[in-house]
Amino acid sequence: MKTATITTLTAALLAATALTGSAFAQSGPIKIGVVTPLSGTYTPIGQQVRWGLELAAREINAAGGIAGRQVNLLFEDEEA
Repeated sequence: MKTATITTLTAALLAATALTGSAFAQSGPIKIGVVTPLSGTYTPIGQQVRWGLELAAREINAAGGIAGRQVNLLFEDEEA
C-alpha cells in the first residue's frame, strides 16, 4: 500500500512539474534528483522510495514521458 501511495504522489509531482512553463522551453530528458537513505539504518525505507519512484518513472516513460520528454531519476545517498 505504501508503494502505491508513493507512486501516486510521485506521478502527481511529475505531472505538476510538466505544467511549468520553463519545462516546455527545454529539450532532452527531464532529470529529477532524489536524496534518500540508500545505506545505513534507514536503507529499507530508502529502497522502498527508490522502487516506487523507478516504477512511476517507467510508467510515465512508457506512456510517452512528460510533454514528450523522458524522465531520468538521479539517486544520491543521504548517508543516514
